[in-house]
Amino acid sequence: MMNYKQMRTAMVNSQLRTCDVNTPWILDAMSKLPREEFVGEAQREFAYMDRPLKVSGDRMMAPPIVAGQILTRIAPSGGEKILIIGGGSGYVAALIAPQIFNLHFIEPDADLLARAKDNLSGFDNITFVDGDWTTGPHDKNADFGEYDVILLDAVAQKAPEALAALLKDGGKFICGNDDGATTSLCVGIKAGGQVKLVPKDPAYMPFIDALSEPAGFTF
Repeated sequence: MMNYKQMRTAMVNSQLRTCDVNTPWILDAMSKLPREEFVGEAQREFAYMDRPLKVSGDRMMAPPIVAGQILTRIAPSGGEKILIIGGGSGYVAALIAPQIFNLHFIEPDADLLARAKDNLSGFDNITFVDGDWTTGPHDKNADFGEYDVILLDAVAQKAPEALAALLKDGGKFICGNDDGATTSLCVGIKAGGQVKLVPKDPAYMPFIDALSEPAGFTF
C-alpha cells in the first residue's frame, strides 16, 4: 500500500525546498493536499514524482515543483480575484483557493472539468465558467469584472489580447513559454493596457494546440 503522506513529505523536502519554493503556506498546503486524487487511478503511484503526468487524452499535468513556482509567483495577499484557464483536474485551484477572495475556473476538456468539479466541490469561492484558451469566458454579457491574476496553465508564445484585456492594470499574467530548447514559467505585469511577459523559472508547462499560433502580445 502506498504511503502518500510520506511521499508528500519527500516531495516537499526534495523537490520544493531544493528549488527555492520555501513560502510556509505553500509548503504546508502541498504537504497536506492529496495530489494523488487529482490524477487518474493508473497514475497515482507516480503522483509525487518530478515529472509530467498524463491526465486526459493528450493533456499533461505539470510536475509538483511547477505548482509551487506558480503559487510563489502569485504571492496572494488574501483579496485577489483570479482566473485560471486550463485548470485541469483542479490541483492548483485547490491549493490557491483558501488564500484568495474569488477564483474563476475554465477547463475546456469536458472530462477534466467534471473531475475538477468533483475535486473542488468543497470550495464556495470557486466559480466554474464556460470558456476557452484564447478568449476566456464565453458569456460576454456576464459581469466578470477585472482579475488581479490570470493563470494560463499552458505554453503560449504570446499572451492573447482577449485575456490580457480581462486583467486589471497592475495585475499579473502567468503562463508558460517555449524558446525552442526549454520551457519557462513567465510572469507579466499589466501596465498601460499591455502585458510584457518575462521568463522567471525553468518549468514544464503543457502544450495546447489552440495556443500554438501567435495570438496577441509579444515578449
